[in-house]
Amino acid sequence: MFKAHDTAIEAMVLSKTGDFLATASETGTIIRFFNTKLTNNSAPIVPFQEVRRGTTNANIHSLVFDNKDVPQYLACSSDRDTIHIFVVENKEKGEKKNATGGVLSKMFGNNEARSFAKFILKEIN
Repeated sequence: MFKAHDTAIEAMVLSKTGDFLATASETGTIIRFFNTKLTNNSAPIVPFQEVRRGTTNANIHSLVFDNKDVPQYLACSSDRDTIHIFVVENKEKGEKKNATGGVLSKMFGNNEARSFAKFILKEIN
């Protein structure tokens, strides 16, 4: 057992291999990433990455990793009629892996805590 958020968990997803877990609380502003492979069972479980979906509360509808063994992306949908795409840091081998090859850093700066893509859904009449 471990504490993932200060409030109840609203959504969570495991990666294809089960090695990575992403969680969002009922507040819906922060998503945390955990590595489920424990190297030391006595060490506390802490997130290896934290990203911000937004500053206003939201009900998270779904979290989805891409289908790779070591995921590079996570999608998050909410009741705010948005879908955010986040780059997942690869902390294996002690280095950060920029899944976009540096293009995002040039376009958006080094603010990796925010989504690099956001889609706003519009109602079709």
